[in-house]
Amino acid sequence: MFFARARHRGDAPFLWAKHDGAWQSISWSDVAQQVAAFAKSLRQLGLEKGDRVMLVSENRPEWCIADLGIMAAGCVTVPTYVTNT
Repeated sequence: MFFARARHRGDAPFLWAKHDGAWQSISWSDVAQQVAAFAKSLRQLGLEKGDRVMLVSENRPEWCIADLGIMAAGCVTVPTYVTNT
């Protein structure tokens, strides 16, 4: 579903992050490319459908990209947050 939506939305902004004090967007198509590359890397590492992948990150665009990439590789995201003790 994500990739279909990304094809439809193309260069429209999808995620935003602050860099050097200014908000900058990342387009749907750029995120889709990053998600696909991350999913491919996970598969190349030997991860298979149903494998669990722990994701530890602050709230940032890379968290979303990694989460979507994990799911695109057929794996299951195990989310944890840096505030967990």
